[in-house]
Amino acid sequence: MCKTIQERLLEVNLFTKLWIDKHDMKDNLFETVARAIRESKIVFVLLSDAYCKSDFCRREWRFALEEEIKTYVIIVQKDFNKKNYDWVRLSLVGALYYNMHKNDQFPQLIKHLGEFLNKKIEDKQKRNENTNETRMPSPPLPPTPKRLTGNPEYSKTPIDSWTPVDVQSWCTDNHLNNWHKPLTNFDGQNLLALRRDLMEASYIQYVVKENTLNGLDVSRLKSEVDKILSKTTTTHKTSTKENVAKRRISKSSNK
Repeated sequence: MCKTIQERLLEVNLFTKLWIDKHDMKDNLFETVARAIRESKIVFVLLSDAYCKSDFCRREWRFALEEEIKTYVIIVQKDFNKKNYDWVRLSLVGALYYNMHKNDQFPQLIKHLGEFLNKKIEDKQKRNENTNETRMPSPPLPPTPKRLTGNPEYSKTPIDSWTPVDVQSWCTDNHLNNWHKPLTNFDGQNLLALRRDLMEASYIQYVVKENTLNGLDVSRLKSEVDKILSKTTTTHKTSTKENVAKRRISKSSNK
């Protein structure tokens, strides 16, 4: 599976080089891996039972997170269950991961990779432009237009159908400003999965620590998601009652 993913990544021409720890080892093992991770733009974690049982693999993943290297997690084992490994579940809180078996999520992975790499290029170009241009007083910025109130488009669709743009709009509308960065690239299904994970106290502590959040931020997120789910349940029940009432009226009129 590792070779297959490598070939598929090379086919899309997003990378000039892919470093694989099994094939590119030199000199001291630990120094080689640490240097390779530091010099990488992206680290791929290929999750399987064998990976999770390897203490060295676990250290590699932790080192990449500590070095703040962008990490993409790919589940490569068909029957892999993250619930068997508490440390994996903790590491996945607030992070996207991709399953190669349930549904082939490789196209989605490529899309997110392209967006991330393009943004890095744009940021680098902006830094170069700012360095080269003569510093002049910046003109005052125009006032930011107020967001239209009422019924934003995303509110008309079920939460599990939301796009990452919808999730970001929802954060803005509900003043969840500290969640913009942690929920980057999250769609509605990812948001619901995070809400379920946050039911466990150990997850809350980890999310707060890794994302510069506080307990109030977590409580407000859960509360706002619960409001949406509550409205959905209420609407469903009301619709069901109306249908039953219509059927009763229809039967009475036929007598």
